[in-house]
Amino acid sequence: VHARGEAVRDADGVPTRMVGAMTDISDAKRITRELSDSEQRLKLAETMAGTGYFSMAPDGSDNVWSEGLLAIWGLPSDFKPTFETLIAQLHPDDLESALAALESGIKRQEGIDVTYRILRPDGEERWIDCVGKYQSGEPPRFFGTVMDITDSVRAEAALRASERKLKFAERLAGMGHYEFAIDLSDAEWSEGLLELWGFKEDDKASIETILSMIHPEDLDRVMEGLRCAGEEGRGFDLQYRLCRSDGEELVVRSAGIPLEGEGGRFFGTLFNITDIVRAEEALRISERQLRHAERLARTGHYIIEADLDGPYWSEGYLALCGIPAGTELDARSLRRMIHPDDYKATTEAFDDAYANRHGFDLRYRMIRADGQEVTVRSVAEFVPGERPRFFGTLVDVTDILRTEEALHINERQLRRAERIARTGHYILDADLSWAHWSEGFLDLFGLPSDTIIDARQLG
Repeated sequence: VHARGEAVRDADGVPTRMVGAMTDISDAKRITRELSDSEQRLKLAETMAGTGYFSMAPDGSDNVWSEGLLAIWGLPSDFKPTFETLIAQLHPDDLESALAALESGIKRQEGIDVTYRILRPDGEERWIDCVGKYQSGEPPRFFGTVMDITDSVRAEAALRASERKLKFAERLAGMGHYEFAIDLSDAEWSEGLLELWGFKEDDKASIETILSMIHPEDLDRVMEGLRCAGEEGRGFDLQYRLCRSDGEELVVRSAGIPLEGEGGRFFGTLFNITDIVRAEEALRISERQLRHAERLARTGHYIIEADLDGPYWSEGYLALCGIPAGTELDARSLRRMIHPDDYKATTEAFDDAYANRHGFDLRYRMIRADGQEVTVRSVAEFVPGERPRFFGTLVDVTDILRTEEALHINERQLRRAERIARTGHYILDADLSWAHWSEGFLDLFGLPSDTIIDARQLG
């Protein structure tokens, strides 16, 4: 209650009684408390939501800003704002458009909805969304709410930047992404995927159009893979050919996974692997040609780690050793195939090369796995690096040595025949710049066998 009284005095001014009134103010107190609580909740809500409200006379005077609005502007809660405060903190690039929207709303006595930037006293830039309404009356007022949308604007900018980077990344990587219903009722394609298919950015590619681009020989296999993925609720990884809208044939790899809780929807990526497939095919052809060449030339190649671990032997190398292709051998086991008479010198040369990490060029005899003796030449180069290795070749020189020996024998026999028959032979270039004289020829002139004669001197 609220009590108020006044003393009643006699003629001498002496209080004789008290007259007063008592008023029940319970409702007023309750309303005051509720109003205070409401204001506190409003302040809290404004702070949490980054919002505030204002009101002002149509001529820009008599400004009332909530504490939330002052906080957005970076101003203290006891600051007394004016219309000039608004103008002073508007971003220079947005000043004209923001004021034009406000003046138009007041002049037409209608609402406004405008987005602009402000600069706080500390220099920080914030994005603001302002919604206002003109309220007629005596006096008329303009009421509005303000929301700080800086985080939202920055998030949207970051999203656009991310989408732009994704677009560039897909273009550079030759890929795209998609989302579709496993029953093929609808689908969404990324710009990178449309570009990969040969469509323009704004082209509408239906599922039927995309399916028609799959190579006829691969279509049934692709559809079966999608059907199994849908029925079993698992991902898929398919490789197939497709014909772009411009007629170019590509080889692609499409991998997708089901989206949880999306009722049969899948998300996936599609890569253009045409160059990879072609490179792999070229590599296979090159390897086949190398195998054929090694077989015809009776040669092979090998790679040995500097610590002798993890050796690689080509099929041609293993064939020279009489060992089936694909046999796993360590470097030391092959030493047992070196001919006993050549073993010591050859292994010492190997060990020196491995220890000091330098190349070698060795010729030795080898006993093949089938017992046949051959003479081989092994040449290797040491390649340093993170994984130091020896790269080398092995050549069967047995036939070459036999040919050289036969040639030596023939030359000896020819020399004997010329000596017995007192004859000789020679070879001359037409311009007499080069000549070969046999020992028998020189002997006829009484000259030593190592004599060098200019053909022009014989004249």
